[in-house]
Amino acid sequence: MAAKTDIAGRRVKAKGEPQFANYADKDIPAVITEFVAFLEAETGATIDARSVYLGSALRGTFQKSEDNQKRIAERAVAIEQEKIDRVKRAEERAAGKAQREADRKAKAEEKVAAAKEAAAEAKVAAAEAKAAKAAAPKAAPVKKAPVKAPVKAAAKTPAKPATPARRRPAKPATEESDF
Repeated sequence: MAAKTDIAGRRVKAKGEPQFANYADKDIPAVITEFVAFLEAETGATIDARSVYLGSALRGTFQKSEDNQKRIAERAVAIEQEKIDRVKRAEERAAGKAQREADRKAKAEEKVAAAKEAAAEAKVAAAEAKAAKAAAPKAAPVKKAPVKAPVKAAAKTPAKPATPARRRPAKPATEESDF
């Protein structure tokens, strides 16, 4: 049976038929045919001209549809939540870094304080040792009896002179002054 048309010759939707079923029967415009040829040449894929026509003709209607608007709103909420989560994680990382830095600084301060305390204790100990040494009674030095070396038999080698002989004569002193 032939599709019903209105006075202008446009196809009229039958009862129970989808809202845009009339697009499925329309002729494909020349610009879409050229676009399909362009897509096939550029991508190397076989492309259905009817699908390209339906996609380009009904894209705006799809964008305005309630389902798509709902999807866009849900995605916007998800994106906003992702941003909030990223900011929260960044704040947590910054707080952790600040805590680690504060711990490092406190540890360094403890180390410096311990070193100062050890140095002070060493000074006190040295001062106490010096005071104890000064306060201790001085004992008279004990003299040791001289030890006599045993006399050795005379050596058969000739005695060496006390000072070695110079090999060359000394240079005469000269007076030179920079003044």
